Amino acid sequence: MLGSSLRVAPRDTRQDNTFMHYKQLGPSGLLVSELCLGTMTFGGRGTFTAIGTLDQSNADRIVARSLEAGINFIDTADVYSEGLSEEITGRAIAHSGRKRTDVVLATKVFLPVGGGPNDRGASRGHIMDGIQASLKRLGTDYIDLYQIHGLDTVTPIEETFRALDDLVRQGSVRYIGVSNWPAWTIMKALGIAALRQVRPRRQRAARLASRRVRLSPRRQGARVRLHRHHARHRASARRLGRAHRPGVGPPPSLRHVGHHRRQIDRAARRQPRGT
Repeated sequence: MLGSSLRVAPRDTRQDNTFMHYKQLGPSGLLVSELCLGTMTFGGRGTFTAIGTLDQSNADRIVARSLEAGINFIDTADVYSEGLSEEITGRAIAHSGRKRTDVVLATKVFLPVGGGPNDRGASRGHIMDGIQASLKRLGTDYIDLYQIHGLDTVTPIEETFRALDDLVRQGSVRYIGVSNWPAWTIMKALGIAALRQVRPRRQRAARLASRRVRLSPRRQGARVRLHRHHARHRASARRLGRAHRPGVGPPPSLRHVGHHRRQIDRAARRQPRGT
């Protein structure tokens, strides 16, 4: 999900009436174009041959034309064409002649990149190995947006978040996100991380860079805990709410707790049965 919009005429545009819209990445100050260039078709190695086989020269033309049109957001993944997509994307950005800071470069980690048991997932080990391999293939010293490419039901979310936070502190990654996560799992993960005090300090964009997802807060018995404050005062909020006279709500400091609970209940009622 992106924030407020900014309309800017792209540099070197071939049409005088062409404008590109830019939006904040989540609540951050980073501006990305509304259109993002995906590079899954770059390379065509392994099973990705069925998706696309664009070589370096074609990729160079696509990336250059996209940058000319004002697109500054390029997305790839370590699993695309077994890493070849990242290599082609990195070279195409270098061949474009643009500064590295002109491009918001995103890549992902999680899906299998080898035959070993630890060549996949969102464990600290695989994340640390994955970022080094991606940086080398892309020919850069930092990733603008690093995303977990799927939901890991084995690794504790605290371990994943601590690893991502360490990458931000090291400067290897500037923003973090997730891809292909249901919305309820994002909220659950943020709640757990907040309660355990492992939420990345500057990376609230984690929940906002995800793909389009469907909210189902009660699936698998999940309860959304938004903040430690909410969990600590939920019981007292209910007691105080009952103690107040009819027509008088709880104190201002506790009203937001009831607001979030009502949001969760409304979303659950809208969720179709059997999903």
